[in-house]
Amino acid sequence: MSDNQSNVRHLIVSGVIALPLFVAGWKLMPTEGSWGAVGSILGGLFCFLLGAVVLAIPLAGLSAEPWGSLYFPKGNLRAKAPMFGIPQAKRKKGLFEESMADYEAITRDHPGELRAYVEMMDMAVVDLKDLSRAERIYEQGLLTIQNEDDRRSLGVMYRAITSRLLPRFHQSKKR
Repeated sequence: MSDNQSNVRHLIVSGVIALPLFVAGWKLMPTEGSWGAVGSILGGLFCFLLGAVVLAIPLAGLSAEPWGSLYFPKGNLRAKAPMFGIPQAKRKKGLFEESMADYEAITRDHPGELRAYVEMMDMAVVDLKDLSRAERIYEQGLLTIQNEDDRRSLGVMYRAITSRLLPRFHQSKKR
């Protein structure tokens, strides 16, 4: 349920509570003014004030919601973006397995994130020289990524990354 619907429901409930207070305030107000009616005037005003306070909270929420969403958009805050800085820093320090574990955590939290699979394949080929691991990462990415364009891009990147190792891999086997 959106906040706007919640505020409308809260306004309806508060209106049901405030209506008897307004009616009581109206009934307590005297029709003729005299000093003897001061108590009923104050009682009526108190009921009106209490009813206004009960209605003020949901009315403020309902009127503030459109303006507040301009400054604090909730849609962008709910989906947390993946953090690539930590695994990249670990990779630069030569902590390849720790970096790989961080990228795997990103793929668990954001299964459709193409960049994490590409980074893991690149690390497996360039840094770890493990072509079979890169192939397993590629296959996992194909199973996990739902977007067809991203899947095609993953295939293109896999072929490009593995082509960097294949000539060196074949040369080392010939020796």
